[in-house]
Amino acid sequence: MTNKKYPKHGLPPSIFADGFLFRANPSPTGGGYTVVNKQGEVLAREIIEQPGLTNNEAELRGLIRAIELAEKRSSVGTDSRVARAWVCRGRSRARRDLRTILKRTRKLLLEKEVEIVFVPRELNPAGILNDRQRPARSARAEIADWPQGGETKP
Repeated sequence: MTNKKYPKHGLPPSIFADGFLFRANPSPTGGGYTVVNKQGEVLAREIIEQPGLTNNEAELRGLIRAIELAEKRSSVGTDSRVARAWVCRGRSRARRDLRTILKRTRKLLLEKEVEIVFVPRELNPAGILNDRQRPARSARAEIADWPQGGETKP
C-alpha cells in the first residue's frame, strides 16, 4: 500500500545511488553520481561539469537516476538524508531552484511505488565505489579509467 507521504513497503534496496564532487563543496569544477545494483555492478554513472555544484545536488541527481532505473515497488538506497527528504517531500526550502525537478521526481516515486531507504555510507556500494575510483579533479581523460558498465555519460 502506498503511504500518502511516500511509498513504504520494507523491501531491502535493489539499487544504490551516490553523488560526489571534485575538490570542494560547492565544487569549482563539478562532480557526478554513480548508481549500482546490489551486486555492485554500475548501472549509471554521470560526470556533471558544473561549477558551483553542491554535494546535495550531486546526491539528488544520483537518487533521481536510481528511481528512474528502479522497478515498480522496489527500494533504492542512499546515504543522503537531505536528498531523500527533498524527494519524499517533493520540495526544498533551501533550494527553491530545484522545485520543478523535485515535484517531477516525487510524482515518479509515487507512480512507481519506490521506497527510498537510508543506508549508512559504509554500507552503500555506490558510495564505496565512488570513494575508491573518483578522480581528484574533473578531467574527461580520467573517466576512461573507470570500469565500464551500464550507461556512462562523460
